[in-house]
Amino acid sequence: MSFLLPNKIFPRLTDIKIKDLDELNIKAVLLDVDNTLTVDHGKAFIENAQQWIDDVLQSGRKILIMSNGKRKRLSKLLGAVGLECISMSAKPLPFSYWLSAIKLETPIKNILMVGDQLFTDVLGAKLSGAKAFLVKPIEPEVKFSFVIRRRLENRYLKKHCKDCEGL
Repeated sequence: MSFLLPNKIFPRLTDIKIKDLDELNIKAVLLDVDNTLTVDHGKAFIENAQQWIDDVLQSGRKILIMSNGKRKRLSKLLGAVGLECISMSAKPLPFSYWLSAIKLETPIKNILMVGDQLFTDVLGAKLSGAKAFLVKPIEPEVKFSFVIRRRLENRYLKKHCKDCEGL
C-alpha cells in the first residue's frame, strides 16, 4: 500500500456520493478547506458544498474541518455552518488525525479525509490509519512552491494511479 495513493479520486467534493462513503464504511469525514471547500483563501464555499455537508450529516455521519490554516480565518468562513475545526493541524503529521478520531469518537479506520493535496491530506490520512479521497484543486495556485508540488503530485499519479486520467 502506498501512503500517497488515495482510496478514490473525484473532480470535486460535491461529486462524492453517500454510496462512496458506504463502500468504505466511513462514519466520519474530515474536510480540508482551501481548494476543497473553497478556493484558496476564499471567503465562501463552492457551489453545492453546503448541501453536500448537510447530506453527509443527514446520513448519520460526523464532519470535522481540518486545515493547516489559522483559526481566525477558519472561524470567519465556518461561522454560520456550525462545524468544529482543527486549525494549524500540521498535516501531514498524523497527530491531528488521531485527535480528530478522539473528538469524533470514531475509530481512525472509519474516518475519511477529503482534500486536494497528496503530500498533506492523503499522506497524513494514510500515515494515521484513516482513508483518503483526493479532489482536483478548484483553482491552480500561483505560488512557486505549490506549482512545484502539483507537478510532483501529477507525475506520481500518472505513474502509480490507474484511475487518475483526466485529473
